[in-house]
Amino acid sequence: MNCRLPAALLIALLILNHTETEARPIPSALDSTDRVTYVYDGPPVFFGPTNATVEIEVADVFDINDVDVLVSIQHTWDSDVTLRLENPAGETVVLVDFAGESGHNFTNTVFNDDAAQSIMQGSAPFTGSYRPLEPLSRFNGGSGTGTWILHLEDTFPSVDDGMLSVFELTLGGRIGGVVRGRVTELATQLPMSGVRLEYVDTPYSTITDEQGYYLLNSAEGTFDLLVSYPFWCSEEVASIEVTEDDTLDYDFQLGKPEAELSISSLNILAIQNEITTESFEINNTGNCPLDWSLLIEEDWITSNTMSGAIPGETGWDFEINVDASDLEIGDYLSRIVITHNAEGSPHSIPVFVSVIALEAGDSHAIPQDFALLGSYPNPFNAATSIRYALPSQSDVRLLLYTSTGRLIEEMTENRAAPGIHEFRLDLSTAASGLYFAQLTAGNFSAVQKLILIK
Repeated sequence: MNCRLPAALLIALLILNHTETEARPIPSALDSTDRVTYVYDGPPVFFGPTNATVEIEVADVFDINDVDVLVSIQHTWDSDVTLRLENPAGETVVLVDFAGESGHNFTNTVFNDDAAQSIMQGSAPFTGSYRPLEPLSRFNGGSGTGTWILHLEDTFPSVDDGMLSVFELTLGGRIGGVVRGRVTELATQLPMSGVRLEYVDTPYSTITDEQGYYLLNSAEGTFDLLVSYPFWCSEEVASIEVTEDDTLDYDFQLGKPEAELSISSLNILAIQNEITTESFEINNTGNCPLDWSLLIEEDWITSNTMSGAIPGETGWDFEINVDASDLEIGDYLSRIVITHNAEGSPHSIPVFVSVIALEAGDSHAIPQDFALLGSYPNPFNAATSIRYALPSQSDVRLLLYTSTGRLIEEMTENRAAPGIHEFRLDLSTAASGLYFAQLTAGNFSAVQKLILIK
C-alpha cells in the first residue's frame, strides 16, 4: 500500500540524503554572451506509471563553467516529482526531490546555481530562478558534447501523473572562436545597448551591453553574422570564418529609418467602367533604407509597386488605381496597409471610394446637371474633399459655416470648365463638431453636412 509521508519527515530525510558539501556558488564571471541555449522541441513527455527521459543533443564543444535548466511540468502533487540531469559523461545532478508539498506544477522554473533561493524553500508553481538541490557546477570543466538527459520520476505513480512541456538547457563557457566589437548609432556615435547579434540559422547569439560592446562565442565554422535592433536598419556580414581560439573584431554603426506619409486617408472619386488613379507619397527622413511592403484588401485596388526600399532622405510616390469596371454606383470603404522597418509600422490607410456614372456611357461625357456629389470622407479627421459636377463653364463658390452659422471659410473657382471638380478642405486647426458646406454655381445651390472628429 502506497502512502505519502508527512512533509516535515520527508524534508528531514531529504536533508540527510542530500547534504550540501559546498557553500552557495559564487556567481559566474561570465555574462550572457558566453551562453548557448538548447531547446527540446519534441512532443510533451508523460511520466508517472513509468519513469521517463527527455534528451537534448549538443554538438558543440565547451569548456563548461555554467549550466542552467528551464522546465515546465504539470503535476498535481509537486513533492512526488524528482528531476535528475545527466551529462554526456554519465554524471548526474538532482535538481529537485520532495519539494513543494501538495502544490501544483513547475511553471517556467529555472534551476540556476546563482539564484537567491533554494528550490526547497520555494513553493508551487516555482516560477522564477531557484538553486537546485545539488549544484549544477558539478558539470563544470566538461566539454558538453553529446546527449544530455533529463530524468523524470514520480514517487507515487499510481496516484497522479505528470507531463513535461518545456525543457531548455543553457551551457556557458568558451567554445571555439570569438567575434567581438561595439555597436553605435550612425548619426550620433552613441553606444547602443540591447542590439542582437546572431549567426543566422544557428543557436549562437548575444546582445550588446550598456556601452554597446558584445562578445559572441561559437564553435568553429563559417557563419553569416546578422546585427539587428527593432526599427533600425540591420547589418549583415557574410561568411565569417571562425577558428579555434581565434578572436575577430567587428564594429557596427546602425542607421535609423523614419517614415512620413503625406496622407492619413485616401479619398477617390471613381467613374464607373473607368480606372481612376490617385497618388500619395512616403518620405524616409532617416539615414538608412526604409524597407516597405504594401497589402491591399480589394482586388479592384492595385498599386504600381507592392514592395521596395527607399534610401535615406528621399521619398517614393505611390500610385493607387481603382478599377470601377465591376463596381456598382455607390460608396466603398477599403484599406491599404504599409509595413516597414521604421517606428509606427504598420500604417493603415483607409480608402474611401465613391463610384459615379456619367451620361451616355461615355466616361468623358459632360455632366447633364449641376450636382453636389458629396464629401469624402465624412465624418473626417482634419481634411476632406467636396466634389461637384458642372454641366457648363461656371463660377463656383464654397462657403463653410459652423453649426451656429458663423462663416469660417470661403473658396472660389472662377470659370471652372464643365466636368467633375473638387474642393479640398483642411480643418486641422478647427474644433471637432458639425459644419455645413454651401456650394453655389450659377443658379445652382446645395448644402452638405460635414462632421469633423478628432
